[in-house]
Amino acid sequence: MASALQTQIESLRLRAQASPAGAFFRWWVDELKGMLPAPLRERLQHAQRKVVARVEGTELELFWQEGESLQQLDVFSLEQDAEVLRRQIQDLLSRHELEEAPRVLVMPEAGILRKTLTLPLAAEANLRQALAFEMDRHTPFPADQVHFDYRVIDRDRDRGQMQLELVVSPAAPLD
Repeated sequence: MASALQTQIESLRLRAQASPAGAFFRWWVDELKGMLPAPLRERLQHAQRKVVARVEGTELELFWQEGESLQQLDVFSLEQDAEVLRRQIQDLLSRHELEEAPRVLVMPEAGILRKTLTLPLAAEANLRQALAFEMDRHTPFPADQVHFDYRVIDRDRDRGQMQLELVVSPAAPLD
């Protein structure tokens, strides 16, 4: 029951964001943010920090991003024990108060499969499930062997279709 409700809420949220009203409210909120006093704007920006991880060869580089600023936190060797590495990263994030910050993984282009798909708009309500179900049809991998994400590019309400970009990576190297 809760899952069905969450799916409906997510579907409504996505539709609202894509609508002209959603574009207006994004513009309006940006304008309101510009009118806030500088200290409050800085606190809001601080709350929007992200952790960015990038794999370079046998090293994992961690950065934190605040607004347009990107600062390196540390570099770790991927050749060490995975559990030790996890603990080191968790300690680093705790010291910088980034435990709850969203995380972004930057991967080399060679390590991912990118594909543009056209699906019926009706699939949007359960898009992640629909993509997982059809993964082996659109990629050489079954869904349980990959990590994937998507980005909706366009919604054509007249034709009842949506276009999205699917990004897939084998799970083994990421795990």
